[in-house]
Amino acid sequence: MISTKPSVAVITALVVVLLLAGCGQERTTVTVHTYTDNGSVIIAEQNRASGVVATQVFVRDGAFFETPEEAGTANLLRTLMFEETETRGPGEIMGEIEALGGRMSSAGRHDFVQYAVTVPSGNFDEAMTVFEDGLLNAKFDPERVKRTKEHAVEHIYSMLSRPVDKAYRLCLSEMMGDHPYGRAAEGLSEVVSNLTAEDVERRYRERYVGSNMLVSVSGDIDAEAASNRIKDMLSGLEKGVRAEAAAEPVVWPTESRR
Repeated sequence: MISTKPSVAVITALVVVLLLAGCGQERTTVTVHTYTDNGSVIIAEQNRASGVVATQVFVRDGAFFETPEEAGTANLLRTLMFEETETRGPGEIMGEIEALGGRMSSAGRHDFVQYAVTVPSGNFDEAMTVFEDGLLNAKFDPERVKRTKEHAVEHIYSMLSRPVDKAYRLCLSEMMGDHPYGRAAEGLSEVVSNLTAEDVERRYRERYVGSNMLVSVSGDIDAEAASNRIKDMLSGLEKGVRAEAAAEPVVWPTESRR
């Protein structure tokens, strides 16, 4: 499972590297916007302030795109991504990225699902080859889905036992009511517990398509070359159908309800 929370040591090290590397270099940026034939959007920015490259993939999925009967499917899929493919076994993608001096993370929000890879700029191409396999060829073993699902349900229940998390959920519900923003991004335990490997696979095939992808690349790399590399990576995706929101845009309360 890819990490969702960077350690203090990693954050501190990256900050120090960025500060030291940026002290003696001109921070000139060049940005390239690309729209692919299969509907993806690519934003590449050249910034020579440090010798790293950060790549982020945003998928049009999350609570805002889930009906109550689907609540939690997007987040469960996120935790299962980049674990295994037909050519790479469990944990191999993470291991290869780390061997290249990089790090992967993911996040599930109400409006999107995000995956991030940060590597030394010299290893960008090789890292994207590994990342591409995980993004385009994800495999969902039923036993692993079952174990991950159990952990996800435990996490949802544990959140309800923590005062701050419970207060947050109550606040969402009180402000937004039945709107998807009114429930946590992790979804509903009764929904998640009934999901199958087939459900996860179906969601992956529907949502992880060109029409639902935005990729940003920023760092010590030629912006045009980076954009072309990501375009090649995404060329294996079908255009698919753009995901539609499961509700109307939120209407913010005009007065306190409690």
